[in-house]
Amino acid sequence: MLRLHGNKDKTRTIVQVEPRLSDTAAKADQWIGINPGTEGALALGLAYVVIKESLYDVEFIENAASGFNSWTDESGQTRQGFREMVLENYATEKVSKITGVPRQKIEDLARRFARADKKVALFGRGQGSLPGRMGDALAILALNALTGAVHQPGGISVISDPDFAKWPEINMDETASQGRQQPRIDGAGGERFPYSRYLLTRLPEIINAASGDTPVKALLISEANPLYTLPDTAAAKKAFDRIPLIVSFSTFMDESAAYADYILPNHAALERLQDVPSPEGLPYTVIGLSRPVINPLYETRHIGDVVIQMANKLGGFIADAFPWRDYESFLEEALADHWRELNAKGFIEIRQPSSELTPYEFNTASTKFEFLTTFGNSATDKETTALPEFAPVPIEGDMERFPLVLIPYDSIRLANRHIANAPFMTKIIDDTVLKKQLVSIEVNPRTAGRLGLREGDTAALDTPKGKAAVKVHLQEGILPDVLALPRGLGRWGFPEDWYINGKGVNFNDLIGPIPDPQSGLDTAWGIRARLTRA
Repeated sequence: MLRLHGNKDKTRTIVQVEPRLSDTAAKADQWIGINPGTEGALALGLAYVVIKESLYDVEFIENAASGFNSWTDESGQTRQGFREMVLENYATEKVSKITGVPRQKIEDLARRFARADKKVALFGRGQGSLPGRMGDALAILALNALTGAVHQPGGISVISDPDFAKWPEINMDETASQGRQQPRIDGAGGERFPYSRYLLTRLPEIINAASGDTPVKALLISEANPLYTLPDTAAAKKAFDRIPLIVSFSTFMDESAAYADYILPNHAALERLQDVPSPEGLPYTVIGLSRPVINPLYETRHIGDVVIQMANKLGGFIADAFPWRDYESFLEEALADHWRELNAKGFIEIRQPSSELTPYEFNTASTKFEFLTTFGNSATDKETTALPEFAPVPIEGDMERFPLVLIPYDSIRLANRHIANAPFMTKIIDDTVLKKQLVSIEVNPRTAGRLGLREGDTAALDTPKGKAAVKVHLQEGILPDVLALPRGLGRWGFPEDWYINGKGVNFNDLIGPIPDPQSGLDTAWGIRARLTRA
């Protein structure tokens, strides 16, 4: 999904680019249907027009950016710049064939975006939590930089990670010191994926592929539900079966809690003290403090208190590393500089000095915005292609056996992460989404006609990862040969009389992860599928 916002002559324009007519697309000024997975190519196609017609922000490029033009490095090797790379690889006609967007529409959109007084291009599928390729994000970020929409009103802001808590020094024993020196099991931050902090979608494969003992001996799950949210849930269950000890701290019953050896339920949100980090979208750091408004209703315990008590029971340097009486004492010490203001106001704002928000200073080696056409790996001295010769992420499945493409979509009335939908919200879902136990799959009428399917028919959906029974819902607002299923259904592990149990299908049952070669993060935006009459 690529969303473009522009403001010219006080007229706001929102253009939504995605293969399905979502709620956002329906409310936008313009919806552009695009071949799934090609949003990054479209961004570079827009950049081609902006560069070709000299519509880019010259001041930003000359004063705040590097890598726009080709250059010679210290070894005397010529490096291709962003300008040359785009002009060589992303001509409008070529991008039109990749994306399915007409050439004239690409050119018109590029000119409107570049000439808008205030503009911003946003990347992220669904509610922003669906997988995506690093190259796509780089392409869309480069489009913002190209048009000078960085640290400007209406544009994007680059902020540093919040650094507001003070942690005490830890004196570790030899065993702990050796453990800290071991690489992460998922490979994040290592030689192969130096840019990633964590790669949880790789864990099931790593655990299942291990010979002998599993590399994970104990798993503590805090306010997460990996058996529902990880792609390829069958592989995740297989991995969980190999872990000797699983403990869930979930506030509510969920799939992972049902699979755990022990459940140590956390207080509910209204019952616990909690620091609340910055919500996404703010150009500066905001820290909130949520205080309990009711006493715990059941025999639950704050997870912070449990961790501190566990450390005390273990004794030695571990107990010394957790010297606090309880979680509130820890917060008071860690947030020492802000604790009084937090208690008085309930939140604090940590703003960077105005000089740090100029478009001429970035946290890079050059202190400028860097147009990247390759990724360098300092650990291996290797480089990998980031942007040239665009090709969509190769989704799983044989086109001959699975001629269609299945993608997920998010609904405002379906909780799709670790917490299940409330019964009332499930009961008010449209019957074009869920009818009794069957979920509806969106199909373009032309595709349905070719398959001999009509509105309301029961059909069998097959992917390389799983199968599901679905009802057909004809939808003009989806591209031909593309199918769409909502996220948030297919829950299990709940009591039989719970209204959410066993309704529809979990999209993650039908799809597996595909690692990004640059980041290792999951990039599987869809999977090939087959739809037949049941």
